Amino acid sequence: FHVWLMKRSDVEQGRDTHINLLGQECTDFVVTGASYDPIRKYLILAGYHYTSGGSGYPAIYIIDVSDPTNPRIVKHLQHTQSGYAYTFAYYSNKHDKMLIGVRIGDMWRLYYGSLNDVLNANNIDDLPYIDGYRNIYPVDADRVIIENEATGDKAILNLSTMEVTPITIDHPKVLRLRTKLAAYYKDADGYWHVKFYDLDLNELGDVNTNLTGGEALLLAVDDKAMIIVDNSWAIVDETGVIASGSLSAKCLRGDRTSDGIIYCTDGAGVGVIRKLVADAYYKIVKTEPTKIQIQDQNGNPVANKTVYVAEVTGSTRPIRTHQKTVTPVSY
Repeated sequence: FHVWLMKRSDVEQGRDTHINLLGQECTDFVVTGASYDPIRKYLILAGYHYTSGGSGYPAIYIIDVSDPTNPRIVKHLQHTQSGYAYTFAYYSNKHDKMLIGVRIGDMWRLYYGSLNDVLNANNIDDLPYIDGYRNIYPVDADRVIIENEATGDKAILNLSTMEVTPITIDHPKVLRLRTKLAAYYKDADGYWHVKFYDLDLNELGDVNTNLTGGEALLLAVDDKAMIIVDNSWAIVDETGVIASGSLSAKCLRGDRTSDGIIYCTDGAGVGVIRKLVADAYYKIVKTEPTKIQIQDQNGNPVANKTVYVAEVTGSTRPIRTHQKTVTPVSY
């Protein structure tokens, strides 16, 4: 398995120039999720050391990418028992809490500790844990949804107090939008739905996208959600489908960058990365230390568009906090 750090410009020009994040070209480590500490510039990779089938030893790597040309492994932490594939990790810089979710047989556990706790541990299972949960979905800077897929049990974890409050929300594979949450699921007839919630987890709407297919990718577009199923897509909010269309190829694994570009693969494992660009979009460019400019896709200045400025932290999906609205003028 290959774990690479690549420049966007190289990807877009079809070059596979890369840096091996784990120090060698081919490893036994499968990445199943990632988190990032923008203060220390630590990239946290969660996954497992492959043994056979979909199993291996749950593990994380903490990598210093402050110099992306020379990444440095700060910590490698592994569980002492082999488990079932996917491992989740999430780091809250605000609360200095690292969460590591693993499944060992029928045991679902969410290990946690401060960054120093993790750096000083010998194994993942040296850390304290919360029983019964593994999956992690950020809600905001203070809360995450945690889940046991096998039982359907879900809860809110307060990162300040580490208090666990069970909830009954369905389909908790949650994506944080600007001011609300979106989740997706497939109904009994094979149609994909997007369900919207406010930040107090009150349901706002359940939208049938009328898309069918094996897997789906959900992306944030301001306070709307874009769902891609195989090579079809729809943009929805809690009131219904706003737009829909098709792509020339499948787009099953990927995410949307801070400037709105989507990079994805078809999930086939052959290393093909595709770039999706909207037909029309605006971007924000800092022209001087205290001045910004809104430009169209051709780089022409556009005046008086409302944009949302946010600090982006992350797990497998970014969460946006400290929102404020600004209306810049074009310089």
